[in-house]
Amino acid sequence: KPANCASCHEAAVKEYQATAHAKARAGGNLVAATCSNCHGNHDIQKSSEPASRTHVARVESTCASCHGNEALIEKAKLPGGNIVSQYHDSIHGRKTNGKGTAAAKAPTCTGCHGSHKILSKSDPASRVNREHIALMCGSCHQQVYSRFSGSQHGQLRQAGNSAAPTCIDCHSAHQIQQHGTSKWQAEVIKECGNCHQDFIKTYRDTYHGQVTQLGGIARMATCNSCHGAHEVLPASNPKSM
Repeated sequence: KPANCASCHEAAVKEYQATAHAKARAGGNLVAATCSNCHGNHDIQKSSEPASRTHVARVESTCASCHGNEALIEKAKLPGGNIVSQYHDSIHGRKTNGKGTAAAKAPTCTGCHGSHKILSKSDPASRVNREHIALMCGSCHQQVYSRFSGSQHGQLRQAGNSAAPTCIDCHSAHQIQQHGTSKWQAEVIKECGNCHQDFIKTYRDTYHGQVTQLGGIARMATCNSCHGAHEVLPASNPKSM
């Protein structure tokens, strides 16, 4: 007989019951995670204990048992595919798998999605709902969030324009890379082009645009070289670059 976790952990179980995992199980998908999948059975330890499955250093491997398992991903039709492999190679993943202060501070799966209250990104109450992304990322990247909030993109979003870009549109959700590399700087142009199609077309015809397509170029003028990265403002604004 399954353990009745709610008899002791009523609040945590109540939160879990509203999650994407619980809803999937209620819909007949018994592959979806329950308490023991994350916390263990007889080996349950506090999250502060290094050996705990929910310790910050082990969260990735715990989530990977489902979201990094190709066979299970296919069987359960998990959204996003192998998310853990994407995260592992990201700047966040490389930090959490490192050592020292940077590893302790870098976000893991639960840092963005929550622990018991994991909701689908389509749920308005979800921490990873599109409307909440900038604020969530800003909980770590405060200075960037401040600049973004004052930008044209940020102002459009505050005015209710959901199509305006937010953090994940440029950086992606799980495959976030180091922004200082020439490879990333050249490839992020494609993300700008997803919205600004007319501008990316004319940019590609210029010397700058042609150079970026050669690859491996350390210095070239890209979109953010002229417009800025997070503080993008229209040319009519005196504060615009």
